[in-house]
Amino acid sequence: MRVFTRDLLATWACLAGVVVTGCASGSSTSASNASQITGYQPTASSSGGEPTSEATEDDGSGGSDDPTTGGTDPTTGEPTTDDPTESTTTDEPTTSDDPTTAGETTGPAPACANALMTASDALDTIGGWTHDKMDGASANWTFDHWEHGVPSSGPGACFDGGSCWATNLDDNYISCQRAFLKSPNYDLSACASESDVYVVVRHYYDFWSGDWNGQTWYDGGLIEFSGDGGESWEAAPGVNYPGTIAINPDMGAFYECVNADGFYAHQRPGFVGTNDGWEELAIAIPAHLRTSQLSLRFVYASGVSYQTSNEQQTMQHTRPGWYVDAVDWVASYP
Repeated sequence: MRVFTRDLLATWACLAGVVVTGCASGSSTSASNASQITGYQPTASSSGGEPTSEATEDDGSGGSDDPTTGGTDPTTGEPTTDDPTESTTTDEPTTSDDPTTAGETTGPAPACANALMTASDALDTIGGWTHDKMDGASANWTFDHWEHGVPSSGPGACFDGGSCWATNLDDNYISCQRAFLKSPNYDLSACASESDVYVVVRHYYDFWSGDWNGQTWYDGGLIEFSGDGGESWEAAPGVNYPGTIAINPDMGAFYECVNADGFYAHQRPGFVGTNDGWEELAIAIPAHLRTSQLSLRFVYASGVSYQTSNEQQTMQHTRPGWYVDAVDWVASYP
């Protein structure tokens, strides 16, 4: 699906006249791309070739073998002219491949198409993405373990087969973590008036859950958006989260997370449990967030799942965590 959305964006950009690598030389797009967007299909001849023009056959009433001189009109006795240029029928396409007249959806405005192409990211490189711990946590502990590369844990490979982001590329995550992964700021102000804009994310998650002290606890993650470059954040709209994050702060006085009551993700709807494989998630972006400083972030947190104060031992009692790859920005989905 990611290839489809990328090709669709490129076609929109070509149709709009935006210079994008892969546009056909000397024209805004190729006939094949036009058929994908407008529904235009050239009418082929019976032999499978290009549209043809066939001259009207002679009626057999006699006359010259020269098709330009014809024979004699039986009613008037006057010479007739079977000129192919005057009696031709042409199988022309009935639908224009001009996106402005085809009557089909042609994609976003040129400036918006270009902005969406620029923002889309396969995540094969770090490319301006940042990460950090949250909640003011401070101790000799690894609160943030987001890393970029090729995973050997979790799904065992990135969605695209290259590099991606993960809470731990080669093992389970650590207990008592709280951190975010933030995208660069994107300028999607040119898309503010579009009817629809989506971000399409591919992700895999597998978080710990368990019972302690009469309650079931859930490690997990959530997605948020900012329209002011990260100064403020709001929940991603319309996401069908499978549950609510519930961070276990301790397993007794000697096994307690730092700032145990201050987990940002606690009691927020989020991804809990597992989705059992790479999953494509499309989120509609409200118009008020399509600014010159739009960004998104992935927030996750983990509580105490085992009575130990050793980081390495906690990983034996958690789960692989969260893996994020291939982020596309599109004007229609699917």
